Amino acid sequence: MKNVTPQKIIDLLDNQPEVFSGLSDHVLKQFRRWVPKNEHVLSAFEDYAVSVRRQDRRQTYGVKHIAEKLRWDDTIRQDDPAYKICNTLTAPIARCLMALNPELRNMFRIRAA
Repeated sequence: MKNVTPQKIIDLLDNQPEVFSGLSDHVLKQFRRWVPKNEHVLSAFEDYAVSVRRQDRRQTYGVKHIAEKLRWDDTIRQDDPAYKICNTLTAPIARCLMALNPELRNMFRIRAA
């Protein structure tokens, strides 16, 4: 069962705004519009982050590395340009991953507001 789903993210945005502290209203509005159309991207982020967490010894990891990995995989497959990942959205994605999947808690460093 996936921990990170569009509905859970919308609920997080609505009910726990402190998770997104320091992110601009513009980014959060963009993210809210992006989420419902990109469940496959969120799923891929979660799958890869869990895989990294289980295999790597580091305490923290870069969410942009995951974004680039997904972009690379999509480029190599060349069957469907499915991964539309704006760099601006990696910060809210990281926060959602850590808030919704207990295995990913504290995986990414968050910049102070």
